[in-house]
Amino acid sequence: MKRLSTLAIGLLTFAAMLADAPVGYYSSLDGKSGEQLKTQLHDIIFTHTQLTYNSLWNYFPQTDAYPDMVDGKTLVWDMYSDNWNNRNYYYHGGTKGLNREHSVPKSWWGNSGSSASDIEKFLAGTDLMHLFPSDGPANSAKSNYPLGVVELPTFDNGTSKVGYAVTGQGGGSSRVFEPADEY
Repeated sequence: MKRLSTLAIGLLTFAAMLADAPVGYYSSLDGKSGEQLKTQLHDIIFTHTQLTYNSLWNYFPQTDAYPDMVDGKTLVWDMYSDNWNNRNYYYHGGTKGLNREHSVPKSWWGNSGSSASDIEKFLAGTDLMHLFPSDGPANSAKSNYPLGVVELPTFDNGTSKVGYAVTGQGGGSSRVFEPADEY
C-alpha cells in the first residue's frame, strides 16, 4: 500500500507540473480577495465544456486510446484488463462489452437524500478525469471496493484483482480492489 501511495503522489505531482495554465490565464485574479476573487474565478471557469455520461465515449478515443494502432484501428486502453485481442475493444467499430468505470465509486458520492450535493452527483457521472473505459466483468468485480493489496483473490484477470485485503488495509472493508502495479 505504501508503494501505491508513493506512486499516486508521484503521478499527481508530475501531472501538476505538466498542467500549467496558459500565460496570463489567472492574471485577472491579481490583487483580488474574498467575494471579488470568488466572482473572478467563476468568470474564468464558467465557459467550460459540460459533458454528459453518454457523451464520454466521444472523448475516450483521445483520452484513453492505446498508443499503437492495431490493424489500422484505435484500440481502447483498458487499465482494468488486458483484453487486447477482443475486436470489440476498438473505437472504430464499437465498444461492446465496455463500461464507464468510476475510479472513485459513484455510490460514494451519495444518493438522493444524502449529503452529496447535486453538483457532486452530476460530476460523479460526467467528470472525465476519473472515468475510464473498462472491461465489463472487471468493472463489475471491482464494484465499489476501496483500493488495497489483495491477499486472497476472488477475482483475478491478470491485471486487476478483487478479494480479501491484507491485514490493516481496506479502511474497514474486508474486500478491496487492487489495480495492476503500473497504475
